[in-house]
Amino acid sequence: MKTRSVSIVLLAVLTLGLVGVAGCEGPTEAPGVADELKGQTVVASPSWAADEVLDMKAMGRRATRVVTGVVESVGPPQTATLVGGFEDGITVVYSDATVLLNGSIKGKSAEESERIAVRLLGGTLSDYTFRYEDEAQMSAGDRVVLFLTDNPDTLYPRDNGFQYAVLWGVHGAFHMKGNLGTRGAGIPAKHRDVPLSDIEASVQ
Repeated sequence: MKTRSVSIVLLAVLTLGLVGVAGCEGPTEAPGVADELKGQTVVASPSWAADEVLDMKAMGRRATRVVTGVVESVGPPQTATLVGGFEDGITVVYSDATVLLNGSIKGKSAEESERIAVRLLGGTLSDYTFRYEDEAQMSAGDRVVLFLTDNPDTLYPRDNGFQYAVLWGVHGAFHMKGNLGTRGAGIPAKHRDVPLSDIEASVQ
């Protein structure tokens, strides 16, 4: 089956990281994928201002919470068709990761055994693929430090299960080995590894 790729460019809205949902009626949850979408790949390409997203202090200011924890699980892919705004009619695929917190660097203190849901865009369901470039990646068992936002761009479906997304995708997710945090391959090599002390200092 032939795959069709569609590119969606998000401009300054993601640079600000403060997109509201005014005028957007919200997603329509879909139990499956419409037949006309099967075999397609849709690629959403956010356009961040690199000088800002590579500034740890800027990221620290933008984040709602900065937390440490362990990824317990990543749920199965789900779909939602967005309604209203520039994204009207786009069907996104997403998953919710469950993260068990063991500390808080910014924002409210982590409660004992607090679990949070972190929404991740991208995935394949029923032969339909939605890819959100430079989204954070997580797997069960990962030790992480996460810069979180409760107000991501409007491609993230908002429903009763939504709590947080990772701020600026791959830029805001650090996979920890000892006291060293490593970000994904989308980050320039010299900015990829960051000591925990520098992460903590970025939000003070």
